[in-house]
Amino acid sequence: VGSTTAIAQTPPFSVGGDARVDPADFEITEFATGLTGPISMQELADGSLLVGTTSGLLRLVDANDDGVADGPGTVLYAGTGSLVYSVRVLGDLVFFAQNETIAVLRAGALPSDPITLETSFEIDLSVPWSHIAHTLAVRELAPGSIELYFNVGSKEDDVATAGTVPVTGALTGQAEPDSIYRVLVDDTGP
Repeated sequence: VGSTTAIAQTPPFSVGGDARVDPADFEITEFATGLTGPISMQELADGSLLVGTTSGLLRLVDANDDGVADGPGTVLYAGTGSLVYSVRVLGDLVFFAQNETIAVLRAGALPSDPITLETSFEIDLSVPWSHIAHTLAVRELAPGSIELYFNVGSKEDDVATAGTVPVTGALTGQAEPDSIYRVLVDDTGP
């Protein structure tokens, strides 16, 4: 009572451990706090960050370039509801993967505008399934022609998965687990 105790704060990261690394060349800043499940993020055209969270796709801005987000962020797309494993942005298209769903969304005219769902497909992984998380990659082949790459994980660690899994929605068919797929996305028409 009447005295205060200073609590030493341990930094979350240390830089170094290799003679080629000078810790003085690095600055560590906590950019944003209180995020729910931030696993993947992408930079938007204006330098803001689009972060996949369980609350949705959240835009974080650092307008004064101090290395700290200016506020709690703005939810641009709320239709996630669970962990977003991967977010990728190419032009005005936003791709995200969560659980068994891979979605294609469209960004608004400005980075601060809401994002809307264009289409999606589901990979029906039976329970239990060890590796549900999908990682995405996107690449533009030509204007309006995009390659979307995604993985279908294995049912068990270190064991080849037998059988196929159904794919429904914008894509239909059977997918082989333990694989990487490429989908060509044509964004030149309606």
